Amino acid sequence: MSERIYIVSPPPEAREELLASIRALLPRAECIEVEHPVESLESAQLVISFGTQVEEFLALCRQADLQNVGVIQARLQSFQLDNDEFDDVWESPLLDESARVMLLDFPMLAVRLFPDVLREIELAGTRELDDSSFFNIVTVPDLSRVCASVIAQLLSGGENWGRYTYASGGKVTWHRLTAYLCDDKCEETTDQLVAGAGLGVDRTLDGTALKFAFGIKPKPWRVGLLDRWRAFLG
Repeated sequence: MSERIYIVSPPPEAREELLASIRALLPRAECIEVEHPVESLESAQLVISFGTQVEEFLALCRQADLQNVGVIQARLQSFQLDNDEFDDVWESPLLDESARVMLLDFPMLAVRLFPDVLREIELAGTRELDDSSFFNIVTVPDLSRVCASVIAQLLSGGENWGRYTYASGGKVTWHRLTAYLCDDKCEETTDQLVAGAGLGVDRTLDGTALKFAFGIKPKPWRVGLLDRWRAFLG
């Protein structure tokens, strides 16, 4: 009998590729896509949710706890600097050290940044691009790889629940990312991109704990990025 995994509210920009990739990487598992609110976790061994609402996450944890189902809450970083509500709920009694719950943070999803990158290229020379604030990015294949690896190890009896982050190899600034992608198709425009002082904010993540707990090594941020960019441009 195959193991049943519920994939809840995958990011719309990456939905089809993410689902297909996870299913391909976990051929023996039955991966079922559902949306919040989740009505039933019948016969599920594990749930991975990409939802962004704390209330939905807590409701899912309560339901999973009653049925002894493990929960992975995957979160994708953004440029928003709002207070992190998940930090507060992580102290909830529902999520004590015995809970089969994982909070797994990822860098910014590259495909979400492409429309803004294209806009910057079209406006090249008219504005400065931040070259002092650093962040990580992740492609959909890399996101799928990490999720599938974590799921596989937990299904095999791993008990490394808790809070982890995945950080791709290397960090970028908005100017460097835009210049790298611009250089692929619009080489003559790259020199017109103006590097600015920016805000000097560091949003880079540390994936050390995930690497030691699950043996997941980061891939350099450039790997596969141009393929995604070219597909976006069409």
